[in-house]
Amino acid sequence: MLGFETPDSLMKEGQQLYLDKKYDLFFKGWLAYVYIARCYMAKGTWSKAISNARLAYQASPGGQDVVPTLAQALWGGGIEALNNGQFREAISALIEYLRLQPADASGYVALGRAYLQSGDRSDALTALLKALELNPSMSGVEELLRSLR
Repeated sequence: MLGFETPDSLMKEGQQLYLDKKYDLFFKGWLAYVYIARCYMAKGTWSKAISNARLAYQASPGGQDVVPTLAQALWGGGIEALNNGQFREAISALIEYLRLQPADASGYVALGRAYLQSGDRSDALTALLKALELNPSMSGVEELLRSLR
């Protein structure tokens, strides 16, 4: 299962590939980009994580851990942008995230928050209603919808 590994654990994994003489595995372009993206995610450097995860996706959309890595990078970058008041960047990352994870109600709530805070009430409403459609008991959505009235 893909998670937020530490840079040290990823380095050890790369060293083990070298020791096992699995050179081809390490140098498959998409796999290298996945590892680089995961390192940047572990550091919280979301823009670089997203860039490298996108490169992995372009090279091998069906490669192991490519989609989950890209989704995690987009989610992390989107939430960070939202928390920093960078609403357009948040919206962009979250829309791309939801293309990969269309059943994630939390993604639609975050997107709704970003739209709401950017002043786009119509798109905020659409995103929040989609969140409720996916998860009718989703926490906090009703309060956000009330703020649109």
